[in-house]
Amino acid sequence: MLANKDMTLHQNLSMQRFLFWARLLAENLVLRHVFPALRTAGGVRQSEVILSIADHIEGRQSAGAQLLRRAAANSTADPDSLSPALEFCFTSPEFDELVLGWWKARGPSLVAASWVEPMSELVRFDLDSRPLPDAATRGPDEILAEVRDGEDVLVAVRDYEYDVLGMCHGIAADRRSEGPDPSPVTMELCWKAGFAELAASTNHEETAHYVARYRRLDGARRPPVAR
Repeated sequence: MLANKDMTLHQNLSMQRFLFWARLLAENLVLRHVFPALRTAGGVRQSEVILSIADHIEGRQSAGAQLLRRAAANSTADPDSLSPALEFCFTSPEFDELVLGWWKARGPSLVAASWVEPMSELVRFDLDSRPLPDAATRGPDEILAEVRDGEDVLVAVRDYEYDVLGMCHGIAADRRSEGPDPSPVTMELCWKAGFAELAASTNHEETAHYVARYRRLDGARRPPVAR
């Protein structure tokens, strides 16, 4: 039943759209640290963030945006529409462009000016560390296949202009009105290998095992990579 005395058809369809985007972005751990950070820095609820991203992406005309818009629209009648959306999310650099484009366009209306750039790096960190299907996917930086403690892994080094690790660990307890100062940091990201076969899976409990582990690297930063 799509409508009843307590819910109109429009309300039901709006709820189904929200559930689609919430499953894509939050349940499948595409964005993780951004949600509590925005709640602390701007008082923005997770549901508001999800709908803001959905509105922005569905308003774009790129092939990837159209794919996600169709998947969201079809989610009421076809729960499996999430599968191709997840595959696009985990395999295509265009997804990064769409989410970073959202922050550039809408971020300044969500937080104070001093938080815009730090939060942009945190968005990028979440995107960088989401599950990675293979070494040839998503981006120009070198990704190495290694064996660590008997486990096949993929390893990459990423530079950030703000201490994203410090933001992740400390922001929930930090109620400052001002954003952090620039504090460049180099991070190593390490993904469990084997996610290629699961990139289209809707089993978020399995997906959780493939989010990158990460650590700060000491010493000098690498030369900046053109983006």
